[in-house]
Amino acid sequence: SAQELSQEVKAFLSGLDPVQGTPLSPPAHARCALRLLRCLPPARHAALQHLRGLFDDQVCQHLLQRESPAPGPAPKATPGSEVLQEARRALAELVAANPRAWAPGVAAWASELMGQLSSKYANRPGVPPAASLNELLQLWMACPATRALLDIYSQCLAAMVGSCPDACVDALLDTSVQHSPHFDWVVAHVGSSFPGTIISRVLSCGLKDFCAHGGAEAAGTAGDKRVPKIASVVGILGHLASRHAGSIKQELLRMFHESLGSPREHHKATVPFLLQLALMSPALLAAVSPELVDSLKPPVLNQLHQHFSSVPRDELEGVVGVVVHLLCHTSAGALRTLRFLLATAAPASVITAPGPALHEGVREACERLLQLLLLHLQKLVHARSSGSLAECPARPVPFLEALRPHVRELCQDTLRLERRRCLWQHQLLALLAVHSAPHGAAEALFYLLALARTPEELALAPQLHAGLRAAAKAVAAALVEAVCPEAAGAELAWPPEELARATVERDLRILRRFRQHPLLFPLLRLVAGGHPALCYCSVLLRGLLAGLVAHWDACREPSTGASPWHLRASCALVALLAEGSLLPPVLGNMHELFPELAPFEVHLLLLSVWGYLRENSPLPQKFTFQPELGVFRRDFGRDGDVSKHLAVLHAVLHRNIHRLGLLAARF
Repeated sequence: SAQELSQEVKAFLSGLDPVQGTPLSPPAHARCALRLLRCLPPARHAALQHLRGLFDDQVCQHLLQRESPAPGPAPKATPGSEVLQEARRALAELVAANPRAWAPGVAAWASELMGQLSSKYANRPGVPPAASLNELLQLWMACPATRALLDIYSQCLAAMVGSCPDACVDALLDTSVQHSPHFDWVVAHVGSSFPGTIISRVLSCGLKDFCAHGGAEAAGTAGDKRVPKIASVVGILGHLASRHAGSIKQELLRMFHESLGSPREHHKATVPFLLQLALMSPALLAAVSPELVDSLKPPVLNQLHQHFSSVPRDELEGVVGVVVHLLCHTSAGALRTLRFLLATAAPASVITAPGPALHEGVREACERLLQLLLLHLQKLVHARSSGSLAECPARPVPFLEALRPHVRELCQDTLRLERRRCLWQHQLLALLAVHSAPHGAAEALFYLLALARTPEELALAPQLHAGLRAAAKAVAAALVEAVCPEAAGAELAWPPEELARATVERDLRILRRFRQHPLLFPLLRLVAGGHPALCYCSVLLRGLLAGLVAHWDACREPSTGASPWHLRASCALVALLAEGSLLPPVLGNMHELFPELAPFEVHLLLLSVWGYLRENSPLPQKFTFQPELGVFRRDFGRDGDVSKHLAVLHAVLHRNIHRLGLLAARF
């Protein structure tokens, strides 16, 4: 009756028994709130607010029991625990009877209260840290009060799934913003119970909030404070990713494709919203990017072009900047993405495939995207603490890191010499070579030389080499490690002869490797062109020279022509030393005489080379940079008089003057 209801209101507000005038016990006061909740809708907010204290008290008692040193007998049901179950049943009945009227408000109340309790007791003894999600979940699920709240929220969400669950999900997001990471256990449990609903509705609510805070204008930085819910969206999806990655991926792709061609405001903001999610969650980006690239067929690309055709220029520039950043910082499907961009920006054939033609604006956009990508990659590769391009970058670039296992395929693609693609591919190979030091440059040059079949294709290797001369040190280091790993990092200074005898086996092994692999000499010559990089191959040069000196010393043939490989190797080695500015020109030209000499004479001349290098070790500090030319040069005048090293050369010339007279002027 109205009179009874009036007495209930007075009792609730005063906290006194209406008959006896004594203070109500907490359980009695809570039951009074429950009666008002059932019978007086305007008192709903006040009643729920009062029930917070009941749940808080029950959580506190539960934690105190856990902290008690003596386990003792199982606790008996208390008046507080009994009324808590009454509250759970009452709220469940109200939600079941009229979901639209009760579920949104009760869900928000239960969610917020769980967040407050999780944060309030986070630092209590025995409460696991937020990072220990499973332990935290077990703790709160064992607590009757928080378990009841979770059941209440779950029932509200279940009741609204078929109609409009957004209000319930929005409450979850709001609480996550306020109380993460202590609230993450709730997110994990609800997400695993309603994965499909939570994934789709969390993204939907996140998009609405993104639009409400300015949409694309608010995008561009990870964790933008102007869009607080997006961090919770990322967190919730992150919790679900381990078990429901496929569903998340499909929902993200569905949102993307559904937004194209739609005039609705929130659809216009979908792509910037998804880009913002990708910025904040590399895991989401990695999950979606390969399939997204595969889905970008001409009809979709044309829709995408039309979608952004009306976007203001500055906003569009922001979107492009985010895309370039994401491309550089994702490794998933990097080769596939690169080939897609190349094929779209510069089709290999002028004959179009059946189906809708690709809008010219799409090609122009992809071309610009490629140029910006290469520019950004260049900045990342060269933005290092050291001024030397040959050293490894401080942090790997994920896009380039993912391309490292595909150098052969990239070289094959480049050697096709397809229109404008070749230039971009060549630039990318150069960046990849520098980024992947010390092995990348040598590997790229190897494949370009090994796979080339025509003069035009062969010309690509020198072009790449020209772009790598700041990176020649990387090639040198790779060569040393490939040919003689145990000598990597060895001293650059030339040893005296007595110490050289201790490395005879290693020297012979180096000589054999060069004989077995003809490509090593061309690679060494490429290194020689990038002063002073050849200095870093000192151990290989010593091994080669020592091995050749030993061969010619032991050779008893009348002519060097009897050992064709050793003759070619001797000529190539001296030419390399001259090209790398490790020998002065007057000594560096002596290889022209070798085919006309006897083996013992070549032996003597190579010994004179050894003597010069022993006194003038191949050290990088002997070179000075000439900024006007952009190269390192060596001034041999600083090394003292070279004439004493020419005595043997002049003697050999004099002995063979009848045959070598025409060459004498060069020495």
